[in-house]
Amino acid sequence: MRLDRFTIKAQEALQAAQTLAGEAQNPELGVEHLMLSLIKQTDGIVTPIFQKLGVDIQEIISALEGVLQKSPKVQGVSSELHISRSLQSVLETALKEAVTLKDEYVSTEHLLIACTESKQSEVGQILHDAGVTKGDSTHKLKHGASAS
Repeated sequence: MRLDRFTIKAQEALQAAQTLAGEAQNPELGVEHLMLSLIKQTDGIVTPIFQKLGVDIQEIISALEGVLQKSPKVQGVSSELHISRSLQSVLETALKEAVTLKDEYVSTEHLLIACTESKQSEVGQILHDAGVTKGDSTHKLKHGASAS
């Protein structure tokens, strides 16, 4: 996936996700890493969207951290980090969402929307259970949230 098709904020989120995976000693970069990094962006758009939706952000963070705790870990020899199939699917969905919305770049909003649709990871279900859906996310983006 070409990073030049991503906004600076989206690139930062992916880099932060890689850092999270490395710190957790996970051999695979997953959707849960990306979602946590999106939530933790201090000046990002995801947390304000969640706040507007009235969801419990800490509950989502705890659920995502629980998924990470169950993830495989690699110790010792430094191994290359691989992108999981589910994250690859999310990135492809985000790109399609950007095209559909006639946006030139994939933004953090597109990544959030793609995460809400993720069926191959637990993240989609965690977001759904918390009350975050594609329709809600898209509505909040159109009414009061700026692109990142």
